[in-house]
Amino acid sequence: MSDSAEIPKFEDEAGDDFETLDSLIPEDWSDDCVVSLDAWKQGDLLPGCTLPWAAPSGLDPVTGVDSGTDSDGESAPVNWVHISVEDFRCAWAIVTSQTCDVAAVGPGARHPLVQVSPVVRIPNISDNRRAAIEGHEVTHLVALTRPPGEGFWVADLRINFPVSKQLLVVNDPVAAFASERDALDFAEHVASRLRRPSLHDMVSDVMVRSISQYIKNVQKGEPDWWEWVEQLRVLITGERLNPESVQLVVVQQEKLEASQRKIWRDWATSFRKELRAAGIILTPVHFTTLDAMSARLYRNSIPLRVLELRRPHTW
Repeated sequence: MSDSAEIPKFEDEAGDDFETLDSLIPEDWSDDCVVSLDAWKQGDLLPGCTLPWAAPSGLDPVTGVDSGTDSDGESAPVNWVHISVEDFRCAWAIVTSQTCDVAAVGPGARHPLVQVSPVVRIPNISDNRRAAIEGHEVTHLVALTRPPGEGFWVADLRINFPVSKQLLVVNDPVAAFASERDALDFAEHVASRLRRPSLHDMVSDVMVRSISQYIKNVQKGEPDWWEWVEQLRVLITGERLNPESVQLVVVQQEKLEASQRKIWRDWATSFRKELRAAGIILTPVHFTTLDAMSARLYRNSIPLRVLELRRPHTW
């Protein structure tokens, strides 16, 4: 329920009044809306639609879609045209908004719209590709564990668009996940796409691949040196996209033996030259345990997801 019937207005740089989304909120949410929306939660499905997006006038060279409207030359980038192409139609859409924002009470009372992403069936997929998606290794796709039909269905998070809550009121929710754990994994996956830090490619890509290959190749017969590692994190000096130095933080479940810590230091020695070539200093490896790690270190460091550690994607 909105706090006031009066619609807040603001003024843009030209001095013209404009309305906020508050103008779309009902003065009073009906009892039917409250009851209907209360049945919905993040991760539920509703019947799909043609995918909408915005593009400049005329032919969009990125998507190859022609809006059928005339381009205004240099002013084209500011002239948005709403695109809706029948060929890009999803049978289902999945709710990505937080459950508290979907309701008609509490925080949800201030939200007239909810965010959804398309759900599609992938007809032909290799076992390896399917396993990667199911393991949350593909950042823009999430496998449904309770699909709406036969086959392999995924939520495609590359597009996220708003729909009126009335679409939820007139439809019944369809569960997309077989358990609460699966639904929480979906929520974490959605959130991670927005909150994951931007890092220099040498850290987010080259460094992660180097560690992954090192785990595969070194001391395979005695893997305790990495199996007892809960998580890898990095401390950055300077900007994340332009670091001056990087320090690997090895978070141990139990304190590693000296010989096991040496294996990690040997990796650092071998990788230090590669980072130096990119103008980045790799400082000595820092070891800590789950019990000893300080809140300050946790706050200031950034997690690295190394698949070879076989940790849940939520770590």
